[in-house]
Amino acid sequence: DDDDDESLSTMTPPLVGAALILPGLAGDASSSQLAAAACLDAGLQPVVLHRRGDGVALTSPRFNLFGDCADLDEALDRVRAHLAMQAAPPGHAFEYSQPSAAVASGSTSSSSSSRRRRTSSSEAASHSDASSQRSPSLWGRHGAPASRQRGDGRSSNPTHAAPERVVIFATSAGTGLLVRWLGERGHHAGVDAAFACCPGYDVGVALTRCSPLFDVAFYARKLKQHYLAKNRALLEPANPAAFRKCLNASTAHAFMTAAAPYAGYATYGEYLLACNPMATAHLVTTPLLVVNALDDPICVRRNVEDHETLFDVAPSAILVTTARGGHCGFFAKERVAAPSEDGSTRRQDHLRGHSQRRTSASGSGAHAARHHGGSKGFETRVYPWAHELGARFLAAYCRRPEGSSSKKKLKQKSGYL
Repeated sequence: DDDDDESLSTMTPPLVGAALILPGLAGDASSSQLAAAACLDAGLQPVVLHRRGDGVALTSPRFNLFGDCADLDEALDRVRAHLAMQAAPPGHAFEYSQPSAAVASGSTSSSSSSRRRRTSSSEAASHSDASSQRSPSLWGRHGAPASRQRGDGRSSNPTHAAPERVVIFATSAGTGLLVRWLGERGHHAGVDAAFACCPGYDVGVALTRCSPLFDVAFYARKLKQHYLAKNRALLEPANPAAFRKCLNASTAHAFMTAAAPYAGYATYGEYLLACNPMATAHLVTTPLLVVNALDDPICVRRNVEDHETLFDVAPSAILVTTARGGHCGFFAKERVAAPSEDGSTRRQDHLRGHSQRRTSASGSGAHAARHHGGSKGFETRVYPWAHELGARFLAAYCRRPEGSSSKKKLKQKSGYL
């Protein structure tokens, strides 16, 4: 209700930046609630990027399992335009381009009028035109409807003044697009920092090493249902041969290979040359925190070991590995003060409760929850510590003076917890 929204708003820390969240394979806003909650808790406005076909149905026969750099450029333009519109003086009109990939925001809604400033390809233009009947999703905190707007289009809550700094929070498959984009853009990336949770590194081999339990029994089926079943009327006529190969693929790697034409490439080799993050990883200059669990059954330990030396030549990147954590889980326990009668921990309860409701959809296999017990006045909290670590890392760079983050190198190249 309105009173609840106002109470939560006053307890949310002031925003220091906006975090663009890149979900895992076939992921969307509903599977990114833990990341969104961690970002908001750190003072970052969460924004979730829906790759083509993720979250919103395809409107053209084009999708890329890991995402397109041009779409990420467009999404960042959209985020910055939205933030500029929030900060604009009363009566100021601000136009921004509608991206070809849907964006779900963790804060206030934006103007419904939009116009493309550039078109990366005729196909992208077709996608944008078809999407104009369905505006990109802009959602409020924790997936709730966006907060109320004043007449000038800015948020009515002064605590949430539009942040000027933008960072990127990527998980699993989303890290492939992140690293590829950071390397291609180099010093011109224009984001303050980035976080990669459980990257698979080389996409040419990562899926071949995935545990069969997750590969054949889960991902191969999920990809067919997610992309083929939902979009058959669009994809099959566009490329019948590619559609048949995708339909007959027995593994996630085989599906990715067969889907190369739908990503805009004639062959799988061309796809790897254009999309493999390891081709540009050594060119990353943006501060980047990478976290991997050595017991990860999807992005396995061997992937990390193959590329550990990368962190010796990439001065802006730091690797943290853990013995346990699984795939994007990293759940831990801690003792915290129990909620008081005056509701002083109400915001934390809201965050954890929402995360608990959404975790089953994210596939992480665990719940962020509270367990009462022990000394009176205390409780045990189960939380995704890597998500919180990444969000705090990003927020710390947003708080640094403008321009300082790109000049100082991270001292520690790798670490083990």
